[in-house]
Amino acid sequence: MVQSKARQERQAMKALNEAALKLPPRDLSTNSFWKKLGEPQLIAAPMVRHTDLPCRMVFRKYGTQLAYTSMIDSDRFIAAKDRTKYFSTHEEDRPLIAQFGATNAEDFVRAAEILQDSVDAVCLNMDCPQRRAAQQGFGAYLMKDNAEEVLNIVRRAKAELKVPVVAKIRLLSLPATVGNGYKSVPLVSKTIEFCIKMEEAGISMLAIHGRTIDMSNSGSSCRDSKNHRPVYPSDYSAINEIQKHLKIPVVANGDIRSMADVSLCLETTGADAAMVATELLYNPRLYAMPPGSTRQAVKPLQQLSFAAEYLYMCSVYQGFTPETLKSHLVDSIIVPCLSPERKREMIPFGEGVETREDAEERLLEIAILLGVLCGGKDECVALADVKGGLEGAIGVLREAAKVREWLGEEGGGSIEDMVGRVKEVFGKAEGLVEEFRGRGEGPKRKLREGGGEVGGGEEEKRKMLKKLSKTILKEEGGKMKVKILAKAVAKRLGEEEGEGATKKMKRTLKVILGTSKRFKIDGKIVEIVKEG
Repeated sequence: MVQSKARQERQAMKALNEAALKLPPRDLSTNSFWKKLGEPQLIAAPMVRHTDLPCRMVFRKYGTQLAYTSMIDSDRFIAAKDRTKYFSTHEEDRPLIAQFGATNAEDFVRAAEILQDSVDAVCLNMDCPQRRAAQQGFGAYLMKDNAEEVLNIVRRAKAELKVPVVAKIRLLSLPATVGNGYKSVPLVSKTIEFCIKMEEAGISMLAIHGRTIDMSNSGSSCRDSKNHRPVYPSDYSAINEIQKHLKIPVVANGDIRSMADVSLCLETTGADAAMVATELLYNPRLYAMPPGSTRQAVKPLQQLSFAAEYLYMCSVYQGFTPETLKSHLVDSIIVPCLSPERKREMIPFGEGVETREDAEERLLEIAILLGVLCGGKDECVALADVKGGLEGAIGVLREAAKVREWLGEEGGGSIEDMVGRVKEVFGKAEGLVEEFRGRGEGPKRKLREGGGEVGGGEEEKRKMLKKLSKTILKEEGGKMKVKILAKAVAKRLGEEEGEGATKKMKRTLKVILGTSKRFKIDGKIVEIVKEG
């Protein structure tokens, strides 16, 4: 049976190839949509929990010419009271395509109508191979199991929306069975036929991921620790066969890790643009590298710097969520530096991060963690070589959190400040941990103001500030944010006011009050609450 289907595929491809020879080359010179986008060649792919507004702005800073949002669940977006957690943009965030996951035309069109004035196009996701997509029938499974509804979605979107509709797909395939050794065999002929129907229905651009569903579920996203390379290569020849039959712009996706790969992809596939996903998380500067350059090796300091830039963009543009903060810390630093092949197990390194301030503090803790594990050298270390493995690394992270609190270190400032801080902490990590462990005899906590150490005359000041803080907490009803408390303390002391002075006092109070957030004064509990 499998041989018969394989033979049918060969015969179908022979007929399609003969038909392709009679078709004129694709000409986009008069394609108004493509020109409006700026005829981009370097595109950032949609990535769930990653391509939020700050992330897209980092990508754009380093050469990305077109960006997609993370996939938005259409039904949830329609029902949401606060849609900013699903979509946020800025006037500088263009050209932009919003991607939706949907199972029917009504949800797709209604969701797209809500934000169509803020984007250049909307995209139907037919690429996602995850289990949730299989259970709910969207993503790659919509294309595989419900092709007629796909065409219905495109037709309605074309007729009812003010912006073009585009699509992102995978290759259709034969089922992975015992007859073909449980290997996924792409059905390129069926994929071509389906793409032609979508073009006739009204899509304006097509992005093609050169893998099948089964290739991804068999481990295409698993990457070996040395090369970070997928198990199954993207099928560039299949993309090349598909693009011959289309008049709309075609974007090739898969296996691009350098500018040399961009050139190879465009040359081999005949596509009009290249799209990169995971590698941009590892190296947001990929598109800014010299033409023809090869892959840049992953280094801890580089990954820490990239994460600092992302968090700075968070402070400038907002548009992030707790989930995107956690994902960037884990997938941009921990995964590439420690364990590309065990991505799912790295989630605990992002736990507890809810706000940007939390993320900035965790970044410093991760800098200490990597500095200790790497011995201060700017070289990645395999998780398998860490004493105690995953639990051992998490234990080091917990101690790193205590060291950061002891130092009074926190985030904030310019990009240069943040990058400089993580680099300094990384380089001094081993010494700082040793100093922290021996703090009973060594220096006490360091007050950031004045850079001095608490001891001698500073001890009296520490006691006075702690007592005053508790008193103000009691007077103000028992609960205050650290920033508000810092302002109140500075005012009582008659010190200078202003944003810089407040940040200075805030850092000081965090050191003095330590990890304690609840105090008892005259039988009454008072506490410092999290920054909003």
